[in-house]
Amino acid sequence: TFHQSGQLDPSVNIDLKTSAVRLLSHDLHEEQRENALIVAFQPGDIHLQMLQGRLQTSIQLPLSKIDGLALQAAIPPGQDSLMKRPLQGQITTEIQNLDFIADLIPEVQTLAGRLTGNMAIAGSLASPVFQGRLALVEGAAQLEHPGLSLKDIQVELTGEGDRGIRLAAHAVSEGGELNIDGTSDLRGKAAKADIRVKGENFRVINTFAAQVDASPNLTITLSENRVHVGGEVVIPNAQITLKTLPESAVNASGDQVIVTSEEPATAGETAGREMYASVRTSLGDNVTFNGFGLKARIQGNILAVDKPGEP
Repeated sequence: TFHQSGQLDPSVNIDLKTSAVRLLSHDLHEEQRENALIVAFQPGDIHLQMLQGRLQTSIQLPLSKIDGLALQAAIPPGQDSLMKRPLQGQITTEIQNLDFIADLIPEVQTLAGRLTGNMAIAGSLASPVFQGRLALVEGAAQLEHPGLSLKDIQVELTGEGDRGIRLAAHAVSEGGELNIDGTSDLRGKAAKADIRVKGENFRVINTFAAQVDASPNLTITLSENRVHVGGEVVIPNAQITLKTLPESAVNASGDQVIVTSEEPATAGETAGREMYASVRTSLGDNVTFNGFGLKARIQGNILAVDKPGEP
């Protein structure tokens, strides 16, 4: 319903009730195959009310009797615009079966784990502030084309109020570890973040053609107008055995820049941010290549530098 009298703020009341929703997949190449169920949402409720300048909303999207997503938020009346008024809200998440995410992402064969969290929202719509925790625990995943089996996946987002959001992630691949730590601030025109990626002997490719481990030590900084990536990636072990060149070998690199005298290069823009990077890749003592009659050990390092307007 919608009602407005004179110059007073409008009164709005919206109630939506969803029926049970089932998301199916269908293989166009196998007409006789039955549609496969990806995820089924239980009947949900969406409520929105605006009365005397106060906005209140609640969303309930259950996946089962115990799993689902819930949001409650309220904005009081005031002279400021809706985006700047104080915001109070709560996000609750409890999903104990993540199989449907693997069905939605072709690269992911299986995904196990539990997603749980309770996050309070304050600040404003323009500058939200989060307090609470959202975590993926007991995670494991199978990735098809890299041939990876990731274990002990732990991802935790912690809202620390005015100090922003802290990220901590961990995963194991073929005995090697990868850790990601960082902080992010969503206030302002664009999100700001400082992220550290550090790993040791973490398997990144595990196929018949290549088995490659990486030990990264990288820092990623996002400001309102630029992205900076720095550090080193050591490849301690790699065994590459090629009988034929993959189709991707003939494609040009996505960061290739051709500079002519007619117009300057304009590489390095990422979603409105300029890209700066200085990353060294170093090969360890156990990197070998076997293919096309050549059997060799490869050594060395290369420093890749990226700046706006330069190749």
